[in-house]
Amino acid sequence: MRDQDKGHVLVNFLHVALSIFLLVALMFTYQVIQPGGPDKGTPIFDLPENKLWMEATMATYVILAAQVLLQIAFIFYSLTVLFPSKQKQPQPSYSFN
Repeated sequence: MRDQDKGHVLVNFLHVALSIFLLVALMFTYQVIQPGGPDKGTPIFDLPENKLWMEATMATYVILAAQVLLQIAFIFYSLTVLFPSKQKQPQPSYSFN
């Protein structure tokens, strides 16, 4: 759209700004949890099951859904700007009145 100089500049800027904001916000929605099993003593080896896990919270899924909806909305906006609906032209009349 930028190459063809179409669309509103504010909409394009908001699309980029909101996308970056949602991607940055996504990093802060995970929480650190202990592994599923109970910890029995101090582990001798640093095995993966003894490490803390990062788990997605509900906010993670809400932000991902918002990102998907934002991208879908911008795709529809872009398609309507780049390929506007054709207006019906009146057919010329060939009558000799």
